[in-house]
Amino acid sequence: MRATLRLFAFFALLFASLALLESACYPWAHTLGLRPTLTGMWVGELTTNGRGKHVAFVDLHDRISEDTTTDLNGVAKMCDSRGETHSFGLTGQTLNWRGTRFEFTTYITESRDGEGVRFGRIDGEWDRGDAWHVTAKLSLWRIRDGGTLSTSPPPPAQAALEGTPAAFTMTRAPEAQFRTACQQLR
Repeated sequence: MRATLRLFAFFALLFASLALLESACYPWAHTLGLRPTLTGMWVGELTTNGRGKHVAFVDLHDRISEDTTTDLNGVAKMCDSRGETHSFGLTGQTLNWRGTRFEFTTYITESRDGEGVRFGRIDGEWDRGDAWHVTAKLSLWRIRDGGTLSTSPPPPAQAALEGTPAAFTMTRAPEAQFRTACQQLR
């Protein structure tokens, strides 16, 4: 019985030490529940050049690994005033130890026909609380018959959209708030 207790105490101490080490190395992702993290669900509203208002949702996860430079991944969704919502994959990285500066890009994961706006690149600053201040380089995407389309050179409206960064704020919020904001946008 005493040996079992010692073994239990050893493993409890080992796991506690590993959790503290992760929190010290990656304070933006692991805080032992003591403060907010960069990861989680975020919602924001932005106005694009020529495409009107959009609501964005990001579900951000840590992807800490020795074999890659990206330490962020997740899902991004955007809806527009036409009532269309599209989902994208997300990959990126923190740019400092605390994670207060970060960047990510999105990529198309859908194959259904449509078109819209997605984040080509996000450069963000996190306030270590419940807000991000971001500048987004946007991209126009089109899918026809299951394949993505691009044109060279891009039409003037597309060039204006992609050449004008959008600055906005995202706040910590559940996906239900994103859906509600999308319904109000219509």
